[in-house]
Amino acid sequence: MMNKLQTRSRSLFVMAVVVYVLAAPVFGFWDYAHHKNEIFQDIDSRLYNSAVILKYVLPDDFHDRAVDAQAIPVNEDMAIARKLTNLIKETGFKYTYTIVKKQDKLFFVASDITADPSSKRGTFYFYSYEDADEIFFKAFEQDTPLYKTVTDQWGTVRSVIIPQKSPGGIVYLACADYDISYVEGLLRRNLLRSLAIVISLLSLSMPIIIIYNRSYHEYLDDLGASTEKYRELANSLPQVVFETNYKGRITFANRNAFEFFGYTPDEFESGIGALQMLIPEDRARALENMQKRMRGNDLKQQEYTAQRKDGSTFPIVIHTNSVYREEKLVGVRGIIIDISDRKKAEEALRESETRYRTLFEKSTDAIFVVERKTGRYLDANASALQLTGRSLPELKRLTAWDVSPEGVEERIKIISESNEAEDLGNVTYHRPDGSNRVAVLNTVPLDSEAVIGIARDITDELAMEDHLRQAQKMEAIGTLAGGIAHDFNNILSAILGYSELALADLPADDATRIKMEAIHSSGERARDLVAQILAFSRKDEQVRSPVKLHLIIEDALKLLRPAIPTTIDIQTQLNSKCLVLGNPSRLHQIIMNLCTNAYQAMLETGGTLKINLSEILMAGDAAAKARIPAGSYGKLIVSDTGMGIPPADIERIFDPYFTTKEKGKGTGLGLAAVHGIVNSHGGAILVESKVGQGTRFNVYLPLASKQRVMQEQAESRIVGGHEKILLVDDENNTLEVEKEMLKKLGYIVAARNSAADALALFAGQSDQFDLVITDMTMPKMTGDKLTGELRKIRPDIPVILCTGYSELIFKEKAESLGIRGFMMKPVTMQQLSVMIRSVLDNTGR
Repeated sequence: MMNKLQTRSRSLFVMAVVVYVLAAPVFGFWDYAHHKNEIFQDIDSRLYNSAVILKYVLPDDFHDRAVDAQAIPVNEDMAIARKLTNLIKETGFKYTYTIVKKQDKLFFVASDITADPSSKRGTFYFYSYEDADEIFFKAFEQDTPLYKTVTDQWGTVRSVIIPQKSPGGIVYLACADYDISYVEGLLRRNLLRSLAIVISLLSLSMPIIIIYNRSYHEYLDDLGASTEKYRELANSLPQVVFETNYKGRITFANRNAFEFFGYTPDEFESGIGALQMLIPEDRARALENMQKRMRGNDLKQQEYTAQRKDGSTFPIVIHTNSVYREEKLVGVRGIIIDISDRKKAEEALRESETRYRTLFEKSTDAIFVVERKTGRYLDANASALQLTGRSLPELKRLTAWDVSPEGVEERIKIISESNEAEDLGNVTYHRPDGSNRVAVLNTVPLDSEAVIGIARDITDELAMEDHLRQAQKMEAIGTLAGGIAHDFNNILSAILGYSELALADLPADDATRIKMEAIHSSGERARDLVAQILAFSRKDEQVRSPVKLHLIIEDALKLLRPAIPTTIDIQTQLNSKCLVLGNPSRLHQIIMNLCTNAYQAMLETGGTLKINLSEILMAGDAAAKARIPAGSYGKLIVSDTGMGIPPADIERIFDPYFTTKEKGKGTGLGLAAVHGIVNSHGGAILVESKVGQGTRFNVYLPLASKQRVMQEQAESRIVGGHEKILLVDDENNTLEVEKEMLKKLGYIVAARNSAADALALFAGQSDQFDLVITDMTMPKMTGDKLTGELRKIRPDIPVILCTGYSELIFKEKAESLGIRGFMMKPVTMQQLSVMIRSVLDNTGR
């Protein structure tokens, strides 16, 4: 670099001498041209003014007459000729004249005057200008003045040619000539004077230039030594050291710059732009920062993406300072640090944090960060917020004592002392809305101050387990209910059958009749009880018929009254004896469950339980609100004055297993069962409640149509017959009572207590029987199997199948086997009468 500066210094010295040598003639010739230009501008201005004045000296029709005549008369006014002569004398011009064009020829019009001043007349010459220059012809076609310089044997003349127009419309040229032979002599004298001045200045300044050049070389020697030390220091650094000028061109770079960016030293010496080292996207920002630095502003370190010569990139950080020369900011000096390793570490950290945050936020398990000693929540994911029912800011203000107080002391002790993963078991989290969630909590140490808690919500799993246990209980109860129903219905068949037969024989005023009616009524109640047991186990087949709802209510209250404390007053208002279309046992269950729910809400405080029954016509908005078709309904109201239901629970009270009662005091199935029964009957149930005032349930059940009531009444009549019937049942009591009923109805009966005996009898006399009535559950051969064997013998034989309960048969399956009738025990004589006539008369039910 210093050699180059010294070489440049010598070159500059030589160039200075050459410049001075050349400056003399250049300046002289410039001064010559400058003065010549000034002289010509003055002459041209005077020529122009003189030519223009011709217009005012000559008469207006002068040129019109000149074009028409061959010559102007000699007796032309002497004053005009004298004015022209005076104009020439005053201006110092050599000649003043005009030119006209006639028949494509130019004519020269000039004046002459005798030397005698007393002469009164002058002469004007008008002759053809045969040697006229082409420029005169072009002048007629232009609007601007033309200037020309002509040199001949008489000297050098400067002329002006100005196109003019006479009042008569004749175009003519006004011309003036000026002798400029003296100009060249004047210019040459000026040129010699300028050269003398320049040569004098050069002689005086040359010693000064020589002294300055020697001092400058000494300065460069000192600067070279300093620069070499700076270069050695810069090359010893592991970073890139550089300097730029105010234009952003790199003026210095250490050895590492060559390795970092892939450019050769010569390429750096040629002046690579600093911005060229960056990717295009960073250059505008870098230029802005460089300009700020050049204005003297302080800048923090800046990060960019560098670009090597081969196009590859890497991240860098640049520290810069301003460079001053003689207190003038001339550039920027800086250090470039490759931060690729740091960026990779940061990226790895970000990826790790992203994975952790994704795991933290997206995990379905609740994750907490908790202080070891205080139990204060420091952070929590979305699942944790859902588990606790709180927002993150709310949760951060709380501790484990506020959210899960049960057993918290023991848990805090464990996490504050342990440096291993811990299983803390089931923890109950209390939410602000009063609900609780149960989760399995595990912890792992985070650092010396905090632990990470991972809680898996098992509330629904526990509910499912309870549900499963309940379902298993229900299944067990159903199995037990089925067995009980089968045996009990066989017993009831005898009780109801014989009491019904006895009542048919007893007079209305017989004292024994009252006792027998009580026996029969008890039997019916027992039958209904079995039906309720089967309904509870969901194993009965519900048959709907017109039911007097007020009687169901009265019967249910008889059962409930002993169980309700005397602090609870029961008020009934049964204003209707309406018939609703439903199943008696299911309707009985609705009333029992609603009343039980009501009195349990008043156990501690006492109160009033009200049951109202009325008829109502539902239509319009009322029907739409209840979501039932318009029509007539029985409206049952069960209300209490208990604690009421919170608004948050209103929409959930009909959900299975939802209960607000303490554990062990409610299954959460009562209202769900009521809701299901009401919906299955085509009705609706609505609830109204105010906390602290009580709850009211409105139940709407569709009324039975008149046609259905009349049909039930017609079917209730007992009608007999004379056909022969084969009766089969393995229970002798049931066999005997049904045999007596059939005989009472007028039928011829052949009874057998085994399927095998019945099949043998039928095989020998199949054409003598009109109907077969068989039990379902019998040893060795069930009723459906017997039916199949009978139909093999006689395919058209009608069969009625009776059962106390069986999981193997139901109405639809019986019909698919060709069985014409299906009856549930115990059967009454009326039911038997209707079924037999329905099958034999083929009227259908």
